[in-house]
Amino acid sequence: MWPLWILKRVNPRETIRRTVGQKRSYHTVSKKVRIKSVCTTCNNEWMSRLETQCIPIVGSLLEDIAFGLDSSTQLLVALWATKIAMVLDSVKENPKKFYLKSDCENLKNTKSIPAGTTIWMGRYFGRSLHTGGTTFTALDKSVPVADCSTMATVVGHLVLEVTSVRFRPEYRNRIISIQPNAGRWNQLLTPIWPITSNSVWWPPPLSFRTSGPLSIGSLVNRWKPR
Repeated sequence: MWPLWILKRVNPRETIRRTVGQKRSYHTVSKKVRIKSVCTTCNNEWMSRLETQCIPIVGSLLEDIAFGLDSSTQLLVALWATKIAMVLDSVKENPKKFYLKSDCENLKNTKSIPAGTTIWMGRYFGRSLHTGGTTFTALDKSVPVADCSTMATVVGHLVLEVTSVRFRPEYRNRIISIQPNAGRWNQLLTPIWPITSNSVWWPPPLSFRTSGPLSIGSLVNRWKPR
């Protein structure tokens, strides 16, 4: 699941809880997880090249080094986050994956992030290694209008969230805003995709905590329908 360079740099003190599909969660001290998700060629070629490009940037962020990102570095981090989201989606026990084969091929061949995807960066006050995601149905006046996928990742001090929205055919030409649950998101998260600024600064004004009103758990649940 995680590239070796991440495993070497991030050494969380707590045990890691693993959950696959509906199976029972368990705790382990081992950070290595081998999953059958991508072919050897992809792993050793385009994905490896992407990792190499991202090491100087992501490596600084996970070590809690303040960092300014121009449009090119925002794109690199966004591509890296999307790759993680797609890998996580691919190991679901449910045979119906959210990301289409064409989405994955476009990421590989043209470095294209799926339409309807928004990516944010944040900071975790502690240091951890986590990734988790879920799918949900967006409603407009109780009517299902879009299928959505969201992933939250913590790598060291770096927090990434990838949320993708795919409107159902009859709603694709309408303007419908999908909003998260209430929270101080503008102070906790900095958007990096779609790129709206030539320069953004990390970290944001506020950081996620282990517990309390700014807990990292609030990020995991911020799109959960209520």
